[in-house]
Amino acid sequence: MQARAEGTDPVQALLDKVPELQLQATVGSAKQFLRPEDLDSLDLIESRYVPMCQSLLLLYQALDFQPFRQSEPSLQALEHVSTLAKHRRRVTAKEQKVRNNQFSKPSETEP
Repeated sequence: MQARAEGTDPVQALLDKVPELQLQATVGSAKQFLRPEDLDSLDLIESRYVPMCQSLLLLYQALDFQPFRQSEPSLQALEHVSTLAKHRRRVTAKEQKVRNNQFSKPSETEP
């Protein structure tokens, strides 16, 4: 960015700081973390969703989150998901019945 701001060649500025062989090795090693072009990122979600969901719900339940606004739909949604998870239920509808209690998803129009 500095080279571009100074009007010099950014590639040459990078190569002045990092040897070309080291740069090639770094880019080559990063390729192992790239997903194949024909792989849809949605294919990766299912295998990672359950462990991440459980961990994030535990984190949410362990920490005391204070909303910035008085009515915070995102925290209300997390509370809804957390309540259902405690009863080993998943969010499958806008309104759900869990042990004689009716739960509704938080309104998206609340201030």
